[in-house]
Order: sequence, then structure tokens, then C-alpha cells
Amino acid sequence: IAGALNGIEVQGLPPLSDVLVLADDGVSAPLSLQQSGAGAPSPALWLDDHDRGRRAVGLASGFWRWAARPEGRTPYRQLWSGVVGWLLADQTVATAEPRPLSWVVPRGAEVEWGMPGADSLRLVVEQGDGVVLDTLVGAGGAVATPSLPPGQYRYATLAGSDTVSSGRFDVAVATDEMLYPPLVVDELADGESTPAAAAIPGVPLRTLPWPYLIILALLCAEWVGRRRAGLR
Repeated sequence: IAGALNGIEVQGLPPLSDVLVLADDGVSAPLSLQQSGAGAPSPALWLDDHDRGRRAVGLASGFWRWAARPEGRTPYRQLWSGVVGWLLADQTVATAEPRPLSWVVPRGAEVEWGMPGADSLRLVVEQGDGVVLDTLVGAGGAVATPSLPPGQYRYATLAGSDTVSSGRFDVAVATDEMLYPPLVVDELADGESTPAAAAIPGVPLRTLPWPYLIILALLCAEWVGRRRAGLR
């Protein structure tokens, strides 16, 4: 559920209580908390993907205090929306309220929305102090809006003057365009393979072994010459 937790700020939220410390230190938890005093962080939430199904276990209490504060409502909703999405990842489930189908949208991709209900809604997307999208969207299924530049956005769906849903989502900054391409491997006549990068002009000299051997040989020759000349 890393995508759902992306960008949320938990500093300043009410602390959790009644923490259940697990005996197994190898548990991978999506959300950890630091207990007062010394000690390693303890998981506050445990997601278990088993052959018989998935389950989510809360290892602390007091999450409701997050929802009780205005600054904690977004982290609260994103956390549990991500948990529910993970639990139902293998099932086709309609969203309970109009919202983005993904809290983190890939760069350059359309923003897909889940629009349950039977009435059309007004969708408003804001970034900073400006409105970047204000349009009417249909209901009863998935709706796609044009791609947005990377950044953090707030959205609201309105039915007349009433707010049906609101929240935030992110458009990822990183893309796969800057990833290094895989190394090309040349097949030799005897069936063995070797990286073709060694035969490509422009390979950095420091990556090859023979320059170091030449330097070592020159140092040894200089030492022998100095000894024969009577120098130390």
C-alpha cells in the first residue's frame, strides 16, 4: 500500500496507543511507529498474504483520533483506503465514493476515476491555489480525465453546491525513460557469452584490468632500477 501512503504527513498527528509488539522481528509492516523511550520501531499495521486469503491486522489503537482532526483526515482515509484496496486487489469492487482509482498516477497517464451512483457530478481538481480541471463527469462506472503534470493535487466532486467527496492524489515525477538499457550480450563461437560493453568504444578506462597491471609493472621496474643505481 505504498502508493496510498505516498506523500502523507504523520508528524503532529495524535499518537497511537495499546501497541501490540510482535515476537517475530521479520514481519514486514507498511506502517511502523516509534515508541516512547529507547527501542526499535514497532509495526502498527500488519498485512498477511496467505494461501487462504489476505488479512490486515491492526497492532495499535487510536487511529480514530486521526480522523477527528482536520489535518489527520486525509492520512486516515488514504491509509484505510489503501488497506481495503490491497485486501480486494483480486476482486472487482466498485468504489464507495467518487475518487481516483489510484492515489498515485503514473506520469503521462490519464487519471481514472471511480464514479458510483446514478447522477452526473462536477469534478474540480486543484493544484496550489489554482483550478486545473473543472468538468462534468458521468456516473455509474469508470471515467478518465486527461493527464496532468507531475505534482500533488486536490479534488472534489460536487452535486450542485454540496460536496460529495474530496481528497488528494499525486502524479508521479519519475518515469522509466531515464533507466539504463539492459546490457547487450554477444554470443561467442563456442557458446559462451560475454558483455558486449567491453568491445564498445568509449568504455571508461577504470573499468578495465590491464591499465592497473601496466601501472604495477612500471612501479616494479622503477624500484628495480633505483636499487641497481644504488638509490633507496
